[in-house]
Amino acid sequence: MKAIVFQEINKVALADVPRPTMQSPDDAIIKVTLTSICGTDIHMIHGAAPMMPGDVLGHEFVGVIEELGSNVDGFKVGDRVAVACTVQCGKCEMCLKGILPKCVRSGVFGCGPLLGNLAGAQADFVRVPFAQIAMHKIPAGLTDAQALFVGDILSTGYFAVTNGKLAPGDAVAVFGAGPVGLCATACARLFSPSKVIVVDPIPHRLEIARKLGATHTIDPTKTDAVNEIKELTGGAPTSLLEEFSNRSGADVAIEAVGIKPTFDACFQAVKPGGNVSIVGVFEEPQELLMSQLCVKNIGITMGLVNVIHMARLLRIIEAGLLDMTPLITHTMPLAEAVRGYEMFDKKLDNVIKIALKP
Repeated sequence: MKAIVFQEINKVALADVPRPTMQSPDDAIIKVTLTSICGTDIHMIHGAAPMMPGDVLGHEFVGVIEELGSNVDGFKVGDRVAVACTVQCGKCEMCLKGILPKCVRSGVFGCGPLLGNLAGAQADFVRVPFAQIAMHKIPAGLTDAQALFVGDILSTGYFAVTNGKLAPGDAVAVFGAGPVGLCATACARLFSPSKVIVVDPIPHRLEIARKLGATHTIDPTKTDAVNEIKELTGGAPTSLLEEFSNRSGADVAIEAVGIKPTFDACFQAVKPGGNVSIVGVFEEPQELLMSQLCVKNIGITMGLVNVIHMARLLRIIEAGLLDMTPLITHTMPLAEAVRGYEMFDKKLDNVIKIALKP
Protein backbone atom coordinates (compact mmCIF):
# COMPACT_ATOMS: atom_id res chain seq x y z
CA MET A 1 0.00 0.00 0.00
CA LYS A 2 1.02 3.65 -0.34
CA ALA A 3 2.02 5.72 2.68
CA ILE A 4 3.87 8.89 3.63
CA VAL A 5 7.02 8.00 5.55
CA PHE A 6 9.74 9.79 7.45
CA GLN A 7 13.09 9.61 5.61
CA GLU A 8 15.34 11.94 7.58
CA ILE A 9 15.10 15.25 9.42
CA ASN A 10 12.92 17.61 7.35
CA LYS A 11 12.33 15.04 4.61
CA VAL A 12 9.32 12.81 3.92
CA ALA A 13 8.48 10.57 0.96
CA LEU A 14 5.68 8.58 -0.64
CA ALA A 15 6.54 4.89 -0.34
CA ASP A 16 5.20 1.38 -0.73
CA VAL A 17 4.88 -0.25 2.70
CA PRO A 18 3.31 -3.51 3.91
CA ARG A 19 -0.41 -3.40 4.58
CA PRO A 20 -1.09 -3.72 8.34
CA THR A 21 -2.45 -6.97 9.74
CA MET A 22 -4.43 -7.83 12.84
CA GLN A 23 -2.23 -8.47 15.88
CA SER A 24 -4.84 -8.76 18.63
CA PRO A 25 -8.57 -9.44 19.03
CA ASP A 26 -8.76 -5.83 20.31
CA ASP A 27 -7.58 -4.47 16.92
CA ALA A 28 -9.35 -3.06 13.91
CA ILE A 29 -7.99 -2.41 10.44
CA ILE A 30 -9.27 0.86 9.00
CA LYS A 31 -9.37 1.82 5.34
CA VAL A 32 -8.45 5.49 5.56
CA THR A 33 -10.84 7.74 3.61
CA LEU A 34 -9.51 11.13 4.75
CA THR A 35 -6.48 12.16 6.76
CA SER A 36 -4.55 15.39 7.30
CA ILE A 37 -1.19 16.99 7.87
CA CYS A 38 -0.94 18.23 11.44
CA GLY A 39 1.38 20.56 13.30
CA THR A 40 2.62 17.61 15.34
CA ASP A 41 3.72 15.91 12.10
CA ILE A 42 5.89 18.95 11.44
CA HIS A 43 7.36 18.79 14.94
CA MET A 44 8.18 15.13 14.38
CA ILE A 45 9.99 15.66 11.08
CA HIS A 46 11.88 18.54 12.68
CA GLY A 47 13.25 16.09 15.24
CA ALA A 48 11.08 16.77 18.29
CA ALA A 49 11.16 13.03 19.04
CA PRO A 50 13.17 10.20 17.50
CA MET A 51 11.79 8.86 14.20
CA MET A 52 13.16 5.96 12.21
CA PRO A 53 13.50 5.99 8.40
CA GLY A 54 10.38 4.36 6.98
CA ASP A 55 8.07 5.25 9.90
CA VAL A 56 4.60 6.00 8.53
CA LEU A 57 3.38 9.46 9.55
CA GLY A 58 -0.06 10.84 10.42
CA HIS A 59 -2.50 10.61 13.32
CA GLU A 60 -5.62 12.58 12.35
CA PHE A 61 -8.00 10.51 10.24
CA VAL A 62 -11.38 8.98 9.53
CA GLY A 63 -12.17 5.81 7.62
CA VAL A 64 -14.17 2.62 7.19
CA ILE A 65 -13.72 -0.55 9.23
CA GLU A 66 -12.10 -3.17 6.99
CA GLU A 67 -11.40 -5.87 9.61
CA LEU A 68 -12.58 -6.15 13.19
CA GLY A 69 -11.22 -8.07 16.19
CA SER A 70 -13.48 -10.45 18.11
CA ASN A 71 -13.20 -8.37 21.32
CA VAL A 72 -14.53 -5.19 19.71
CA ASP A 73 -18.25 -4.78 20.40
CA GLY A 74 -20.78 -2.35 18.96
CA PHE A 75 -19.07 -1.99 15.58
CA LYS A 76 -19.20 -3.91 12.32
CA VAL A 77 -17.17 -4.09 9.13
CA GLY A 78 -18.19 -1.20 6.91
CA ASP A 79 -18.90 1.29 9.71
CA ARG A 80 -17.56 4.80 9.17
CA VAL A 81 -15.46 5.85 12.14
CA ALA A 82 -13.44 8.72 13.53
CA VAL A 83 -10.37 7.51 15.39
CA ALA A 84 -8.49 9.12 18.28
CA CYS A 85 -4.93 10.26 17.55
CA THR A 86 -3.84 8.45 20.73
CA VAL A 87 -4.52 4.88 21.77
CA GLN A 88 -5.44 3.83 25.28
CA CYS A 89 -6.43 0.56 26.89
CA GLY A 90 -9.41 1.85 28.88
CA LYS A 91 -8.55 -0.41 31.82
CA CYS A 92 -5.45 0.93 33.59
CA GLU A 93 -5.46 3.35 36.55
CA MET A 94 -4.93 6.43 34.35
CA CYS A 95 -7.70 5.45 31.92
CA LEU A 96 -10.13 4.78 34.76
CA LYS A 97 -9.36 8.27 36.11
CA GLY A 98 -10.18 9.72 32.68
CA ILE A 99 -6.57 10.74 32.00
CA LEU A 100 -6.37 8.89 28.71
CA PRO A 101 -3.10 10.44 27.42
CA LYS A 102 -1.22 8.84 30.32
CA CYS A 103 -2.52 5.32 29.76
CA VAL A 104 0.24 2.86 30.62
CA ARG A 105 -0.18 1.33 27.14
CA SER A 106 -0.65 4.63 25.32
CA GLY A 107 0.79 5.68 22.01
CA VAL A 108 0.30 8.21 19.23
CA PHE A 109 -0.10 7.14 15.63
CA GLY A 110 2.85 8.02 13.42
CA CYS A 111 5.05 9.55 16.11
CA GLY A 112 7.92 7.11 16.40
CA PRO A 113 9.27 4.60 18.92
CA LEU A 114 9.07 6.81 22.03
CA LEU A 115 5.34 7.35 21.47
CA GLY A 116 4.19 3.79 20.98
CA ASN A 117 5.86 2.90 17.68
CA LEU A 118 2.48 2.87 15.92
CA ALA A 119 2.33 3.15 12.15
CA GLY A 120 0.56 6.32 11.13
CA ALA A 121 -2.58 7.08 9.15
CA GLN A 122 -1.22 8.90 6.11
CA ALA A 123 -1.67 5.61 4.32
CA ASP A 124 -4.25 3.45 2.59
CA PHE A 125 -4.83 1.39 5.75
CA VAL A 126 -3.97 1.66 9.45
CA ARG A 127 -4.14 -0.78 12.36
CA VAL A 128 -5.97 0.59 15.40
CA PRO A 129 -5.09 -1.07 18.74
CA PHE A 130 -7.69 -1.00 21.54
CA ALA A 131 -10.22 -0.15 18.85
CA GLN A 132 -13.17 -0.32 21.25
CA ILE A 133 -11.91 2.84 22.95
CA ALA A 134 -10.27 4.57 20.00
CA MET A 135 -13.10 4.43 17.45
CA HIS A 136 -16.31 6.44 17.33
CA LYS A 137 -19.06 5.99 14.75
CA ILE A 138 -19.57 8.95 12.46
CA PRO A 139 -23.25 9.99 12.40
CA ALA A 140 -24.87 9.22 9.06
CA GLY A 141 -25.50 12.86 8.21
CA LEU A 142 -21.89 13.99 8.61
CA THR A 143 -19.24 14.05 5.90
CA ASP A 144 -15.70 12.82 6.42
CA ALA A 145 -14.52 16.43 6.41
CA GLN A 146 -16.93 17.38 9.20
CA ALA A 147 -15.65 14.55 11.40
CA LEU A 148 -11.97 14.68 10.46
CA PHE A 149 -10.70 16.83 13.32
CA VAL A 150 -12.51 15.30 16.31
CA GLY A 151 -9.69 12.83 16.99
CA ASP A 152 -6.99 15.47 17.38
CA ILE A 153 -7.13 19.24 16.91
CA LEU A 154 -10.80 19.72 17.78
CA SER A 155 -10.39 17.60 20.90
CA THR A 156 -7.26 19.65 21.67
CA GLY A 157 -9.16 22.93 21.27
CA TYR A 158 -11.95 21.69 23.53
CA PHE A 159 -9.38 20.40 26.02
CA ALA A 160 -7.72 23.84 26.05
CA VAL A 161 -11.00 25.56 26.86
CA THR A 162 -12.13 23.13 29.56
CA ASN A 163 -8.66 23.10 31.14
CA GLY A 164 -8.88 26.88 31.36
CA LYS A 165 -12.19 26.56 33.27
CA LEU A 166 -13.90 29.03 30.95
CA ALA A 167 -17.28 30.09 32.35
CA PRO A 168 -20.21 32.04 30.88
CA GLY A 169 -19.42 35.75 30.75
CA ASP A 170 -15.65 35.26 30.89
CA ALA A 171 -13.21 36.84 28.47
CA VAL A 172 -10.85 34.40 26.77
CA ALA A 173 -7.71 35.28 24.82
CA VAL A 174 -6.39 32.72 22.33
CA PHE A 175 -2.76 33.21 21.35
CA GLY A 176 -2.25 31.65 17.93
CA ALA A 177 -4.79 31.22 15.13
CA GLY A 178 -3.31 28.09 13.67
CA PRO A 179 -5.50 24.98 13.48
CA VAL A 180 -5.50 24.29 17.23
CA GLY A 181 -6.04 27.93 18.17
CA LEU A 182 -8.93 28.17 15.73
CA CYS A 183 -10.49 25.03 17.21
CA ALA A 184 -10.13 26.56 20.67
CA THR A 185 -11.79 29.72 19.37
CA ALA A 186 -14.78 27.77 18.04
CA CYS A 187 -15.04 25.65 21.19
CA ALA A 188 -14.89 28.72 23.44
CA ARG A 189 -18.15 29.95 21.89
CA LEU A 190 -19.90 26.86 23.30
CA PHE A 191 -19.36 28.27 26.82
CA SER A 192 -21.00 31.70 26.25
CA PRO A 193 -17.98 33.93 26.90
CA SER A 194 -18.36 37.71 26.82
CA LYS A 195 -15.30 38.14 24.62
CA VAL A 196 -13.20 35.84 22.45
CA ILE A 197 -9.96 37.63 21.61
CA VAL A 198 -7.64 36.00 19.08
CA VAL A 199 -4.02 37.09 18.61
CA ASP A 200 -2.09 36.20 15.44
CA PRO A 201 0.06 38.09 12.92
CA ILE A 202 -1.42 36.42 9.80
CA PRO A 203 -4.46 38.30 8.39
CA HIS A 204 -6.22 35.37 6.71
CA ARG A 205 -6.04 33.38 9.94
CA LEU A 206 -7.65 36.24 11.83
CA GLU A 207 -10.37 36.35 9.17
CA ILE A 208 -11.17 32.68 9.78
CA ALA A 209 -11.08 33.30 13.54
CA ARG A 210 -13.80 35.93 13.13
CA LYS A 211 -15.89 33.47 11.10
CA LEU A 212 -15.52 30.92 13.90
CA GLY A 213 -16.68 33.29 16.62
CA ALA A 214 -13.86 35.64 17.63
CA THR A 215 -15.32 38.93 18.86
CA HIS A 216 -11.97 40.71 18.63
CA THR A 217 -8.78 39.97 16.67
CA ILE A 218 -5.35 41.45 17.26
CA ASP A 219 -2.28 41.52 15.02
CA PRO A 220 0.67 41.66 17.47
CA THR A 221 2.93 43.15 14.80
CA LYS A 222 0.71 46.26 14.67
CA THR A 223 -0.17 46.80 18.32
CA ASP A 224 0.79 45.70 21.82
CA ALA A 225 -1.45 42.65 22.17
CA VAL A 226 -1.23 42.46 25.97
CA ASN A 227 -2.10 46.14 26.36
CA GLU A 228 -4.97 45.76 23.89
CA ILE A 229 -6.40 42.78 25.78
CA LYS A 230 -6.29 44.76 29.02
CA GLU A 231 -8.00 47.72 27.33
CA LEU A 232 -10.76 45.38 26.16
CA THR A 233 -11.23 43.89 29.63
CA GLY A 234 -11.35 46.90 31.93
CA GLY A 235 -8.51 49.21 30.96
CA ALA A 236 -4.74 49.00 30.69
CA PRO A 237 -2.59 50.37 33.54
CA THR A 238 -0.73 53.62 32.88
CA SER A 239 1.81 53.48 35.72
CA LEU A 240 3.77 50.98 37.79
CA LEU A 241 1.41 51.54 40.72
CA GLU A 242 -1.60 50.87 38.51
CA GLU A 243 0.12 47.79 37.12
CA PHE A 244 0.31 46.34 40.64
CA SER A 245 -3.33 47.06 41.46
CA ASN A 246 -4.85 46.51 38.00
CA ARG A 247 -7.42 43.72 37.69
CA SER A 248 -8.02 43.76 33.93
CA GLY A 249 -7.03 40.97 31.58
CA ALA A 250 -8.45 37.78 30.19
CA ASP A 251 -10.10 35.33 32.56
CA VAL A 252 -8.57 32.56 30.46
CA ALA A 253 -5.50 32.77 28.21
CA ILE A 254 -4.84 29.89 25.83
CA GLU A 255 -1.35 29.25 24.43
CA ALA A 256 -1.79 27.38 21.13
CA VAL A 257 1.55 27.95 19.39
CA GLY A 258 4.46 26.64 21.44
CA ILE A 259 6.91 29.56 21.24
CA LYS A 260 8.34 32.02 23.78
CA PRO A 261 6.50 35.22 22.66
CA THR A 262 3.03 33.69 22.99
CA PHE A 263 4.02 31.81 26.15
CA ASP A 264 5.13 35.03 27.84
CA ALA A 265 2.17 37.04 26.52
CA CYS A 266 -0.35 34.61 28.03
CA PHE A 267 0.97 35.21 31.54
CA GLN A 268 1.06 38.97 30.98
CA ALA A 269 -2.46 39.12 29.51
CA VAL A 270 -4.29 36.93 32.03
CA LYS A 271 -6.02 38.73 34.89
CA PRO A 272 -5.24 38.06 38.57
CA GLY A 273 -6.95 34.84 39.56
CA GLY A 274 -7.22 33.76 35.93
CA ASN A 275 -6.09 30.60 34.22
CA VAL A 276 -3.49 29.92 31.55
CA SER A 277 -4.16 26.82 29.46
CA ILE A 278 -1.18 25.58 27.44
CA VAL A 279 -1.68 23.23 24.48
CA GLY A 280 1.10 24.46 22.19
CA VAL A 281 3.91 21.96 21.59
CA PHE A 282 7.24 23.48 22.65
CA GLU A 283 10.55 22.47 21.12
CA GLU A 284 12.52 24.67 23.55
CA PRO A 285 12.47 25.10 27.36
CA GLN A 286 10.53 28.06 28.75
CA GLU A 287 11.04 30.13 31.89
CA LEU A 288 8.26 30.96 34.35
CA LEU A 289 8.52 34.15 36.42
CA MET A 290 7.22 32.50 39.56
CA SER A 291 7.28 35.65 41.73
CA GLN A 292 4.87 37.43 39.37
CA LEU A 293 2.62 34.42 38.89
CA CYS A 294 2.33 33.71 42.59
CA VAL A 295 1.34 37.31 43.34
CA LYS A 296 -1.35 37.14 40.62
CA ASN A 297 -2.73 33.76 41.81
CA ILE A 298 -2.51 32.33 38.31
CA GLY A 299 -3.66 28.79 37.57
CA ILE A 300 -1.69 26.87 34.93
CA THR A 301 -2.75 23.73 33.09
CA MET A 302 -1.09 21.91 30.22
CA GLY A 303 -0.77 18.53 28.62
CA LEU A 304 -1.38 16.31 25.65
CA VAL A 305 -4.86 16.18 24.20
CA ASN A 306 -7.40 14.11 26.12
CA VAL A 307 -9.69 12.48 23.56
CA ILE A 308 -12.34 11.59 26.14
CA HIS A 309 -14.77 14.10 24.58
CA MET A 310 -14.81 12.75 21.02
CA ALA A 311 -18.35 11.38 21.22
CA ARG A 312 -19.58 14.65 22.72
CA LEU A 313 -17.92 16.66 19.94
CA LEU A 314 -19.49 14.48 17.25
CA ARG A 315 -22.92 15.16 18.79
CA ILE A 316 -22.19 18.90 18.87
CA ILE A 317 -21.17 18.83 15.20
CA GLU A 318 -24.26 16.80 14.31
CA ALA A 319 -26.41 19.40 16.09
CA GLY A 320 -24.90 22.14 13.89
CA LEU A 321 -23.14 23.92 16.75
CA LEU A 322 -19.61 23.35 15.43
CA ASP A 323 -18.33 23.33 11.87
CA MET A 324 -14.58 23.14 11.46
CA THR A 325 -14.57 22.50 7.69
CA PRO A 326 -13.48 26.13 7.02
CA LEU A 327 -10.06 25.05 8.31
CA ILE A 328 -9.57 22.82 5.25
CA THR A 329 -7.97 25.20 2.81
CA HIS A 330 -6.42 22.51 0.60
CA THR A 331 -7.42 18.97 -0.35
CA MET A 332 -5.08 16.74 -2.35
CA PRO A 333 -4.41 13.08 -3.07
CA LEU A 334 -2.12 11.24 -0.68
CA ALA A 335 0.32 10.92 -3.58
CA GLU A 336 0.87 14.70 -3.43
CA ALA A 337 1.48 14.85 0.32
CA VAL A 338 5.19 15.60 0.00
CA ARG A 339 4.23 18.89 -1.64
CA GLY A 340 1.61 19.33 1.06
CA TYR A 341 4.22 18.99 3.80
CA GLU A 342 6.29 21.75 2.23
CA MET A 343 3.24 24.01 1.96
CA PHE A 344 2.19 23.37 5.54
CA ASP A 345 5.67 23.72 7.02
CA LYS A 346 6.38 26.98 5.17
CA LYS A 347 2.81 28.32 5.51
CA LEU A 348 2.47 28.78 1.76
CA ASP A 349 -0.69 29.77 -0.12
CA ASN A 350 -2.60 30.81 3.02
CA VAL A 351 -2.71 27.20 4.18
CA ILE A 352 -4.54 26.29 7.39
CA LYS A 353 -5.17 22.54 7.07
CA ILE A 354 -4.46 20.10 4.26
CA ALA A 355 -6.76 17.12 3.87
CA LEU A 356 -5.30 14.06 2.14
CA LYS A 357 -7.32 11.46 0.24
CA PRO A 358 -5.66 8.03 -0.01
